Amino acid sequence: MMVHTNLMRMTHSDGRKVKKGEIEVGLEVIYPSPTGGRMKYSCYEVNDSKAKFSPISPDWPKAIWGVTVEFNCDDFSIKEFIELKEAINAYNRWNDTPNDGQRSLVQKAEMYGYAQTLGFCTAGWTERGIERYRELLK
Repeated sequence: MMVHTNLMRMTHSDGRKVKKGEIEVGLEVIYPSPTGGRMKYSCYEVNDSKAKFSPISPDWPKAIWGVTVEFNCDDFSIKEFIELKEAINAYNRWNDTPNDGQRSLVQKAEMYGYAQTLGFCTAGWTERGIERYRELLK
């Protein structure tokens, strides 16, 4: 199955989900900010493989982070979901911390909408992640 990264967390200013066919240069979207909360971003580049967005918030006029939506990416395999389950558990155990590989996997899963980090030491599943994992287990 092919998926688009980061698209599931983008909305229009009225709250509607952004669809791939709507993406064009100049499109303004709302997306989670790496500093917490949500920010407005504007699309400045689109091609067959990706769309790039930069922040346009007046509160962060010189922000350097951006968002890239990658189109038609390979979805997570059952093996990656099993590894993701262990990585999320490592975030949430009292006497354990995730290793670099587990952190990278959770960050990748966040781009796919399957997991969410909640600070440096907590991560969890999203509803989308739980549903997709269950589908693969059938």
